[in-house]
Amino acid sequence: VERRGAPMPRTALLWSSSSLVVVVVCAVAAAAAASSKPHVHIIPHTHCDPGWLDTYHGYYDRAVRIILNGVFAQLKSSPAKRFVWAEISFFKLWYEALGKEDRTAVKKLVADGQLEFVSGGWVQNDEATCTVENIVDQMTTGHMYLKENFGVHPRVAWQIDPFGHSSLTPTLYSEMGFDMLVINRIPINQKGTLKQHKQLNFVWHGSQTLANQTLFTHLLYDHYSAPQGFDFENGVPTVTAGNAKDRGARFASVLSNLASYYSTSHVAILWGDDFKFQYASNQFDSMDNLIAAVNSDPSSQVTVSYSTMSEFVDAVHSEKKRFSAYCGDFFPYTDNADDYWTGYYSTRPVLKALVRSATARQRTATVLHTLAKLQALLHPEYERWAAAYSGLDSAERLVGLVQHHDAITGTSKARVVLDYLENLKSAKLLSSQISREMLPLLLDGTACDGTAAAAATAAVAAGTQAQELAGPWAVDGDVTASEDRIDAGVDDAGEHFPVVLYNPLAWDRRQAVSVLVRQPSVTVVDAEGRGVPSQVVPLWDLSVATEEDRHEVDRYRLYFVAEVPALGAATYFVRYADHAAPFAAEYSSYTIYYRKWVGKDVMEQDAVLESAEYRVTISHVNGLIASIANTDVEHEVKLNQKIMSYQSSRSGAYIFHPALAVPDLLEPSTTRLHVVRGSLLDEAQVFMYDSNGALQFQQTVRVWHTDADQTRREDDTEGSCVEDHVEVSNVAIAQPNRELISRFDTDMTTGNRFYTDNGMELMQREVKSGSPAQNYYPVVTEARLKDTSAGFNLVLLPSHSMGFGSTKDRSIEYMMHRNLRNDDGRGMGEGNNDNDLGEVRVWMTVGECVAHTP
Repeated sequence: VERRGAPMPRTALLWSSSSLVVVVVCAVAAAAAASSKPHVHIIPHTHCDPGWLDTYHGYYDRAVRIILNGVFAQLKSSPAKRFVWAEISFFKLWYEALGKEDRTAVKKLVADGQLEFVSGGWVQNDEATCTVENIVDQMTTGHMYLKENFGVHPRVAWQIDPFGHSSLTPTLYSEMGFDMLVINRIPINQKGTLKQHKQLNFVWHGSQTLANQTLFTHLLYDHYSAPQGFDFENGVPTVTAGNAKDRGARFASVLSNLASYYSTSHVAILWGDDFKFQYASNQFDSMDNLIAAVNSDPSSQVTVSYSTMSEFVDAVHSEKKRFSAYCGDFFPYTDNADDYWTGYYSTRPVLKALVRSATARQRTATVLHTLAKLQALLHPEYERWAAAYSGLDSAERLVGLVQHHDAITGTSKARVVLDYLENLKSAKLLSSQISREMLPLLLDGTACDGTAAAAATAAVAAGTQAQELAGPWAVDGDVTASEDRIDAGVDDAGEHFPVVLYNPLAWDRRQAVSVLVRQPSVTVVDAEGRGVPSQVVPLWDLSVATEEDRHEVDRYRLYFVAEVPALGAATYFVRYADHAAPFAAEYSSYTIYYRKWVGKDVMEQDAVLESAEYRVTISHVNGLIASIANTDVEHEVKLNQKIMSYQSSRSGAYIFHPALAVPDLLEPSTTRLHVVRGSLLDEAQVFMYDSNGALQFQQTVRVWHTDADQTRREDDTEGSCVEDHVEVSNVAIAQPNRELISRFDTDMTTGNRFYTDNGMELMQREVKSGSPAQNYYPVVTEARLKDTSAGFNLVLLPSHSMGFGSTKDRSIEYMMHRNLRNDDGRGMGEGNNDNDLGEVRVWMTVGECVAHTP
């Protein structure tokens, strides 16, 4: 993307992933004349969260509509006035409710530079928990709207409220063509250091591999509010002709002090805050009087004017200064000495999982719609193209809304979280409906073999769900199921039912799929009538502790391996039949172990799950993972898995603040372990109960027998079979005021280091002494330990974003669930009372280090 404006000169780079970096100014070019006064650019704005203490529509009705009406009137009253706006999700609602004449007036304000859009995304996305795809999609949604309606592309990226800043941000936003990035929330001691060295403007180099992707960054001096004592919607007296001189002198003093922390003669100050300018006339009238008073006072040390961010960045460019370079990220965020904003990485796991699922469904629908549209000439009779596109647009906006930094983070009031969940479910429903409409248009006999196409078309036309094949990063929105688990068959009353699978990726997929069935005697055939190897695993209702000899089963999970071409579909038929029928599914063998006393071993000896590539040892002591070995490369890692929980001290939706540095070991009163074996897969299911018989924790560890005649062909390319891993599924809920974790204490040589990703690249992290909270970092797709001696990695791929940490050498842990009764004092006004039982899936691999590992 072509960048606008002159490139910012920069110094040599200082690399570090630590948030405690002193960035040193290396050189400063000729500055403005020493006698010139600093010029302060007042940037009127408002920060409107699309959901937080109220819902998106609730905020619009009671605040945002009023703000935009008032600002609109003020901007029309004087060409000197300015305003910047960020959240296009709100702006669209307001703009499209205007009459034709007012719309024309808004367009003129934009064209004249009085009203400027900053960032221009659908929302101001979170930087710790959003995927690259979600960030790009929500930004594209907003930018397309601005381009279509105003013909503009925002120049300044605006991330003033996310809770810490990712190294991904400057990389992505540089690619998007922004000239400047504005940020705010970085660790408090780091902001103090940058103030001291006058380095609040710097060149941010986020990527370790994309050397040219840098972005000039402006760090706010304090917060995004008006200077203290000058917020005229917060009980502060307005500035009038009678008090303007005195108030103006005080204001000039505040601005002069602010300017002393910047190395440039042009300084920006934001004027606004959360949902400010509901009384726009009072704000602008007082600002008018202050500006006039400061500029007319010959003793004033500054000059002042209204500005937009584009006017400010152009003024800074004109000084032709050099700035220090910063490399790395700004996690974890702190706003005082010992409160780390690392809890929200894992808050509301059900919501975070549903975001991934809705995104996957939306992508599938988009790909199917695109491919079907390419064949539109074959279907001139189809009249729903416009309606389908509108549905896609709605789904994209609903998913985009939840990328907001108070949405996907889980840091909203409970009723607002419920509203976000409903939005995501609506997005999934829309996407599924579009997929069902598009697939028959593709499978009419022209795109693939006629028999297979006819079978798939008939199945979809009959209302069968077109199920997307999932990878390790897409979990489903019905809380505990994933996209490769289909529950439609369990209530099917017929003798057979079809399963239609769609592959939205650009390469062939060979992947295990599971379907709930009501009886174990089933067969699976493909669209050509050929038998497909399959295995049935019994499912017990073990939500409450039962006696050791209970074996009643009322449903089963059927596993088989599907082959689906790139951007294509495949149909399979599940048939209820006698167990002796041809192609009958193998019924798994299983052994049940039962322990009813704390301190007693679950089994007499360890159990081993083994595939062609992995050997997993299940501990006889607690039924958890003892070790994983990759038999291909002969690496074995002792894991010594523990399920533990931190007792909360001041933890809340945002903050992770445990009472003690060492978490408590989960010691269930009753433990039940099922070891299941078959020709397709082996798995170990462990259930842990408290003294009342309530389920505290459930884990399933699964390995696949990837034999050449079942799930792997000789010509398989890398990535065509996703079963080359150990799958760990946790179903968990934390007890009140507890934060539940899964920890692996390994025998690896890690040098007090571990690695987390930013959605694109890995970041090296150093284990620090002190609170566990400071050693937690966000993970979007991957965390790992690296054995520096033996040269191999332990890689963990989570099903959705969550917090990973390491509190000691050779150890790594992830937070599964948080259930907190207390508010952490960051504005939400209630605790994170999360009683939703959700699933966390982690795919684990052990393999040799590759060159790009940090």
